[in-house]
Order: sequence, then structure tokens, then C-alpha cells
Amino acid sequence: MESAHTLLKKTAIPREREMQTEQITTRQMPAFRWNEATPARFDLFGANAPTQRVAPPQASTIEIGRQFATLAPVLDRLAGARTKVTLEAGDQALQVRVVPTDFDAAMRDLVAQACAAGADAIVIRARRVGQRIWLLVADTGGATPRSELTRTRAFVHAAHGRLRIHSRPQRGTAISVILPAVLTLAACEPGARIGRLTSKKEKSNAKDRQPVAA
Repeated sequence: MESAHTLLKKTAIPREREMQTEQITTRQMPAFRWNEATPARFDLFGANAPTQRVAPPQASTIEIGRQFATLAPVLDRLAGARTKVTLEAGDQALQVRVVPTDFDAAMRDLVAQACAAGADAIVIRARRVGQRIWLLVADTGGATPRSELTRTRAFVHAAHGRLRIHSRPQRGTAISVILPAVLTLAACEPGARIGRLTSKKEKSNAKDRQPVAA
């Protein structure tokens, strides 16, 4: 078998032939005049090229249960057959305002880090506590370094949330992603309470009225 140096010698063009080829090519080239219209015609990637700005993704209101349903097969493939991923959102509609693609990326990041730590079971549970949505992520793997969750940290920061990590060697990791909840009329019901108070006031005023003799 020929060595790499032998192949290079056969492939390389001798310097004299290379110079002759360059001279012939230069002589055979037609005369070309540069004019003012040429830069605009040939400057495809320079300052004259049109620039296309890609708009950043916008935040929108998502329902976590529906988002979990879409993410379930993706996270299962990411975890593989060795690790079981369980997603729980409950029956209550849990809504947050985030960038959907960033939410999905954070969930994939959490599952990937848990699998890298040797987890064979991962549970992601969504619950509402007051005006916050808690995403509780628990796994059976080893300790997850705090510096590894880069995408998750960026997502939580952009969503004005908080991130808590509790990890012990050989005892699993528990991560809490706390996000502001989107309040709905059904959750706070201010109109219903105002309506009941108004009706009671009207009844009391009716009792205080006395007939006036003509």
C-alpha cells in the first residue's frame, strides 16, 4: 500500500507546470472592464446584499396539559427504553405565558440531564399554588450539577420565574420550575362576588322603604 506521502507527490502539480498553466490561462482570458454597475451585480454577500431579519419567537398563553400531550412521545424517544417518563398535569387547566418552543426545550433539557445522571424513572408534575404554576421534576438518578441546566435557566429567566434544585448523591434530584400563572375569570371570580353583594344591598333598601301617605 502506498504511503500518504507518495500519494501526495503524485497528486501535487509541479511548480513549473503550474506556472505555465497560470500564464496560459491568463493570456486566454478576455479583457474585462470594471464599471460602477459591477459591484452591485456581483456583491452577493457584501453590503449591497439584502438583509433578512428573523423575528424572535413571541410568548403566548399555553395550557400545560395540552403541551404535555404533545411532548410525551418526544420525551419518551429522548429517554429511551431504559428510562420511564411520566407527565402529570391534573384535571385543572393550568395556563402560563411563555414561548412554546422554549418551554419544550426546557423540558427536553431536564429529561436529558436526568438520563445523563443515570435515572431510570422521571416524573414531571404540574400543580397550581396560588398565582404560581409549579413544575416539579423528580428523577432517580445521581446528583445533577447546577451548571448543566443552561436551557432551563434561560427559559425560567425569560418567563420571570424561579428555579429550585435539590439534589443528593445516589438519592435522586428534585427540580422546581415556578412560573407565573395566567389568571382566568373562572379562577378569581370577581364578578360573581360583586353580583351577590349588589343583590343583598338592593333587598335591604327595599325593606327600608316606607309608603308615604298622600
